[in-house]
Amino acid sequence: MFEVMRGTAKGGKVAEKVSVAIQETINWVINNQVEVKTNDTLLVTNNYYSYALLMVFPGEHGSNKDWVFMEALGAQMTTVLKEWLQTVTGVFVLDEYIEGLKPEFARFVEDLKNETQNKTSSDEPGELFKLSKTYASEKVTDDITEYFDRSDPDFKSLIEIQCSKIREVTA
Repeated sequence: MFEVMRGTAKGGKVAEKVSVAIQETINWVINNQVEVKTNDTLLVTNNYYSYALLMVFPGEHGSNKDWVFMEALGAQMTTVLKEWLQTVTGVFVLDEYIEGLKPEFARFVEDLKNETQNKTSSDEPGELFKLSKTYASEKVTDDITEYFDRSDPDFKSLIEIQCSKIREVTA
């Protein structure tokens, strides 16, 4: 029971940081003469959501309490993000998109593991997971800058700062 309350509270805080990160990123894009569509906002949301979830993820061998906490956190994050996205985009039919966040997170983690696999010589499963967490902000930065075809150092810096702010609240 306590883990559900803790996860719900943490989920609200994390979702708030994620929504600020999305807003800051989209504002930068708009201010730099890039036309933004709803799909652009959703792609940025996928990246920051996956990053935030990975930062609090207990690993492949978490305890039952860890999983209860993560389920509550994930439910609260998706609820808050859905409400926020409805307000900002004006799109109110987001259920299918929200349901797709979990598979997007799994894809994000799998891609990250594949990208970082050659950066470790350890065979321990936990080591690759830790290394994946280390390189996650780099992946988010690369994915977003490539998507918008922007390599501006200040844009990259903005994304890295947003990841750092998300990481602070997930600790």
